[in-house]
Amino acid sequence: MIRHWCDQNDQLKYEWTYHDGENFANENIQDQNLQLNIQWMKSEQDWTTRIHVTPQVTAHFEHLLPFMSRLFSS
Repeated sequence: MIRHWCDQNDQLKYEWTYHDGENFANENIQDQNLQLNIQWMKSEQDWTTRIHVTPQVTAHFEHLLPFMSRLFSS
């Protein structure tokens, strides 16, 4: 699920990696297990946004079926 709102207490990691202050910008956001790269570009009066989302792999595997633990246990 992608959030539409964030709060200062959500412990997001974000940074502007490139920008000129007027026409373009590149932003990285780390939100729990998602890495978002957001590119902003201004064309006349409109803004265009390109969003790349990369899930971060974790070592923890959750499942709902009991027999799955036998398949993935080491």
